[in-house]
Amino acid sequence: TQATAERFGVRVRLSEEDGSIERVLYPYYDVDGNTTGYKVRILPKEFLIVGKVKSLFGKQSCKPGARLLVLTEGEDDAMAAWHMLNDAGRNYNVCSIPNGASAEGVVDPVVLSEIEFITSHEIIVLALDNDAPGQATARTLAEVLSSSVKRIKILKMPRKDAGQMLIDGMGSSFEKL
Repeated sequence: TQATAERFGVRVRLSEEDGSIERVLYPYYDVDGNTTGYKVRILPKEFLIVGKVKSLFGKQSCKPGARLLVLTEGEDDAMAAWHMLNDAGRNYNVCSIPNGASAEGVVDPVVLSEIEFITSHEIIVLALDNDAPGQATARTLAEVLSSSVKRIKILKMPRKDAGQMLIDGMGSSFEKL
């Protein structure tokens, strides 16, 4: 929804010919709230980076000191997860890792640089993609976080990701996972 896009600061570029969405701009911020760069999606699924992407997507919209953090693999998935949870009356912190998952389960250095923010939450829900790279990265990240966080849950979604669950009308079941 527009409200979800506004929460995350996401903007779109429309076609001058027919008004359809051509590009989606996902902003990334520094610790002071200044925009450092954008991940740009050229529809249907081509990406480029403008500026620097050195943080978790959505971090600027998070409540400090919140109890629970949901981490996804992808900007659209973060927005979908937040939308589904918000519809269920749950205003949790939701962020995305910026550079996707690794088939080898290697955790991105940008994510490692955000460990202090991530571990400031009591509960971490890892809602990475339900594929081999997403689950391997989730397991590795859970191991990294296990010494600093009381509860870590790796979400097993019935679809590939949070975005697909939203598309398939499964929002009410997302918050129960």
